[in-house]
Amino acid sequence: MTRRDEWEEQIEKWKHEYGDPSEDLKTVDLKRIQLNKVCAKRNCRSKHNLSRHHKGHEYLFACLLPHVHARRYLEFRPDDCTLLCDLCHRLIHHVYLQPIRKMHREAAYLSDKQKTKLYEGYRQDLITICEYWVTRPFTTWESNVRALWKEKKRRRKKKAKKK
Repeated sequence: MTRRDEWEEQIEKWKHEYGDPSEDLKTVDLKRIQLNKVCAKRNCRSKHNLSRHHKGHEYLFACLLPHVHARRYLEFRPDDCTLLCDLCHRLIHHVYLQPIRKMHREAAYLSDKQKTKLYEGYRQDLITICEYWVTRPFTTWESNVRALWKEKKRRRKKKAKKK
């Protein structure tokens, strides 16, 4: 089973358990908005392969506390999401790694009630990190990683054409 299959299975489970928000809420599908449909990252502005990114990594928190965050994740609230191209989406998740690891270390010794408060604090921190990261230009490391990923993608396409 691939990660995508696991993700889709989890989404269906949450929809069954907490209800499908598209049935009873007016949610905005950011993928259908055509005006100014570009990556939100400063100096990127790509128009290709855009996806919605939850600023607070709602999927992680929906897995940790489904009774609190699963429905919110399914709603794709406009204030919770930003549009990013595939490369920027991968980069922001790399930026998230260190705070998430720190959160898991702290949560290991807490009760469930304390974990809920800790998780909400870290979700707010991730939102702040994302909003800051989107507005600042790429660092040298990020530019190099993007170039490397683009080169790998180009090679894969070239190899697929040969077959």
